[in-house]
Amino acid sequence: MIAAVVLALAGAGCSNSGDGLSSQQKESGDRMAQIVKKGHDWNSLSQDDKQFIISTQGGDEAKAQQMYQMMTHRGSPPAPGGAATGNTPAPPGK
Repeated sequence: MIAAVVLALAGAGCSNSGDGLSSQQKESGDRMAQIVKKGHDWNSLSQDDKQFIISTQGGDEAKAQQMYQMMTHRGSPPAPGGAATGNTPAPPGK
């Protein structure tokens, strides 16, 4: 699910900068980061913020809510093919 956001953001735009991301991808990522910083409550988000997240999930509000909750609890989405970054706790016993 979170991978879908990463892929959606990666698929947006055509021109690339030195880091491999287009300006549109950077703007989308920045906006998502700002929305996530607002907290864990989907209901407290503005309608515009909700619509932005829903658009990253192909119009599926249930998936958008799940993705938002995962991002607010985990810190950031996983890198493609990798583990999540941010404040993800280490596995037990490590």
